[in-house]
Amino acid sequence: MSKKILYMLLVLSIALALVGCQKPPAVLEESTPISQENMDNANLFVDLLAGEDFEAAAELFDDELLKLMPADKLEKTWEDLNKQVGAFEEKLEVKTEVQSEYEIAHVISQFQKAKLNIKIVFNNEGKISGLWFQAV
Repeated sequence: MSKKILYMLLVLSIALALVGCQKPPAVLEESTPISQENMDNANLFVDLLAGEDFEAAAELFDDELLKLMPADKLEKTWEDLNKQVGAFEEKLEVKTEVQSEYEIAHVISQFQKAKLNIKIVFNNEGKISGLWFQAV
């Protein structure tokens, strides 16, 4: 599958989640602890997005995600997201879980028009290998 198609699928996934075509993800009742480094990097990543430092944010990606979403595409995705849900306002809470070898941070965040789950998946090397913006 070409990079362009994968990127288009990623953007489409984000759009579908934002317009409510997908059932909102279940809210985690309890968090499963993840490493402090991944917790810190999840918070840092969202702070970098909010501060529009896309180069630094993309440095947290693993090689595969970086190929699919380099800094310029991350910036475009963030801009498109802000057009739909307004500007980022604040992080509300972070819930965590572990699935197989992946540690996942759900950074529940308030935007002007909506509350979103910024789902950040870390691989076993502590790099971001998955990223979703989901309506809460």
